[in-house]
Amino acid sequence: MEYQKLIMAFCFHSLFILIVQQSQLTYAGKHLCASDEAFYLLQLKQGLTVDPNAYHYGCDSEAEAKTLSWNATRDCCEWGGLDLSSSCLRGTINANSSLKKLGHLQRLNLAFNKLSDFPLGNSISELSSLTHLNLSHSGFMEGEMQIPAVLSNLSKLVSLDLSWHFTEFQFGPTTFTSLLQDLTNLEVLLLNNMNIFGNISELPKNLSSSLSESQIFHLLNLQVLRLGSNPSLTGTLPNFNWSYSGSIVELDFSNTGIFGKVPDSIGNLHSLLHLNLFNCHLSGSIPESLGNLTAIRELILTGNNFTGNVPSTISKLNKLVYLDLSSNHFRFQNLLATSLQSQRNVPSTIRKLNKLSYLSLSSNNFEGLIPDIFANFSELSFLDFDTNNFTGPLPYSIATLTRLESLYLQNNSLTGPLPSNISGLQELQILDLSFNYFTGTTPPWLFHLPSLLSLYVQDNQLTGKLPNELKSNYLEYFNIDLSHNKLQGKIPDWIFSTSVGRLDLSHNFLPGFKKQVWHSGSLQHLNLENNFLQGTLHQSFCDLINLEFLILAQNNFSGSIPDCLGNSNSVIYILDLRMNNFHGEIPGFLLTQLQYLGLYGNQLRGQVLLSLVNCTNLEALDLGDNKINDTFPIWLEKLPNLQVLILKSNLFHGTIDDLELEFSFPELRIFDLSFNGFTGTLSSNLFKKFRGMMDVDEENTGIT
Repeated sequence: MEYQKLIMAFCFHSLFILIVQQSQLTYAGKHLCASDEAFYLLQLKQGLTVDPNAYHYGCDSEAEAKTLSWNATRDCCEWGGLDLSSSCLRGTINANSSLKKLGHLQRLNLAFNKLSDFPLGNSISELSSLTHLNLSHSGFMEGEMQIPAVLSNLSKLVSLDLSWHFTEFQFGPTTFTSLLQDLTNLEVLLLNNMNIFGNISELPKNLSSSLSESQIFHLLNLQVLRLGSNPSLTGTLPNFNWSYSGSIVELDFSNTGIFGKVPDSIGNLHSLLHLNLFNCHLSGSIPESLGNLTAIRELILTGNNFTGNVPSTISKLNKLVYLDLSSNHFRFQNLLATSLQSQRNVPSTIRKLNKLSYLSLSSNNFEGLIPDIFANFSELSFLDFDTNNFTGPLPYSIATLTRLESLYLQNNSLTGPLPSNISGLQELQILDLSFNYFTGTTPPWLFHLPSLLSLYVQDNQLTGKLPNELKSNYLEYFNIDLSHNKLQGKIPDWIFSTSVGRLDLSHNFLPGFKKQVWHSGSLQHLNLENNFLQGTLHQSFCDLINLEFLILAQNNFSGSIPDCLGNSNSVIYILDLRMNNFHGEIPGFLLTQLQYLGLYGNQLRGQVLLSLVNCTNLEALDLGDNKINDTFPIWLEKLPNLQVLILKSNLFHGTIDDLELEFSFPELRIFDLSFNGFTGTLSSNLFKKFRGMMDVDEENTGIT
């Protein structure tokens, strides 16, 4: 059976089909479905309930009425199909269910429902004609779900899917072995994310033999095997030397405890289309025989401990659509190299894989130039080279890609100016060039990409001014981060007039705003720290009604802090105004959700207003290095989450009496009163109440 037809038919469009003998059929004008079998189905319906709250578990709201449409007045062959997947069903199909009487049943799909036990229990063996059984995403009740040993009696099974269960599947001591011995017709075996344990060679318990000896790899007709997302499974990959290994089209061992090396015999899997070894414990080098997998479409080696060279034979895999080598320890001059010197170690292999739509080499030790080889990669939509040691300029051919949606080049050592103009990137949604050494002015196209949602260019050496307008087909930008550059000029109006969600222009040389009247309902995070912004703080900041983070520290703002900022309609969590020249009194703060208030290093006077006691979520309060003239604000002891209190370098005076509450400052970690005018003595009882500074041994109720 062809791979695509097999998966489509079983995993997604599997039908719950009732096959009846020709003698049971009647003709025009009469029901085609035998009355007794319609009766059995109606009985099955009565034993299950439709749960309107099951949508969280993958229930399809449009499919909710599947069983609701079943009634005796209509031919059951016209009940809109008998596929019960995603039907919002909840309950138990017990051993006495009428379902077991449908002896001609070939396909049973109960995926994406909420069943409290294995359907039919031991009576599942009475469905002896079953060829396809899909119970994926169907065990959401608490506790364990026992897999009946008689499942191995279903000798006609071609496809078995028990994947993605949040309960723990339990195999009996011999159940799994029996499955492998008796279900010899299996072509598709899906056991991913079953919370199973043990050595992968004899799933799932009390195991001793190695994976290479496992019967699971000796199923004569096996085409698809998924064991992924079972982190407690261990073992090594087998030697793929048996004669029928060429029929395997998919292997998934992702997120398991598989260790050791990839064997040379991997090259015997000539029909393999998908190989997923994501996040295992594999090590060593990749064998040259990998180049024999000339049919492969998807190769995922992410998150292992592979070292050495990526074999040059990878260039033979010219049908690859998805290639992910990220998060390993590959190291040599350049996998992408084109120079003869580099080709002695690593031939120019990637340039031949121009059918790729997904390519990731991130988080390795690759170095050298990124060659200009992408002009023919017309299908590429995802390109990720981040966190390597690549040097040199951004290849212009990348800027010509017309289908690219995500480009990640951050955390390298790329240099030079960005291209002054581009001919592609019209579909680009995410662009990350951060933490490199790009120089020159920011080109206008960077802000005119019609599909861009997120722009990260922080920690470079870009200069020049921000453009006067921002062009995008989208109504909302998620993120713009241009921090830690050398940008100059006033902040343009579009920063606040467009629907930007997060904006970071900190650590630049920006002197001010082109205008100070804004209204934005989208801006949530605004960071303008460490610029040359000056003048009074305009009340338009109070009109940013969805603002959560406002960071204006280390600028030259002056005047008083607007009162509206303390009781605005916004939902500010972080307010950082440190290291400016604000004067006057601290405004009253009524922001109950406020977690951080930083006013350090200003010229603020007066007292600490009692209104701060309303900020019950406050975790850090920094009023240091001002001119506040007050006694110790003992009422701050009522703040249940306060961890940092800094009052240093002010004009506080008087004595600090014993705290009034039994559990004062329960979370306080940092308490700085230095360089003030406090007098008297500090009671030892004061420090005994600072339990947040102590190591509490809860078991022995002791304090150390």
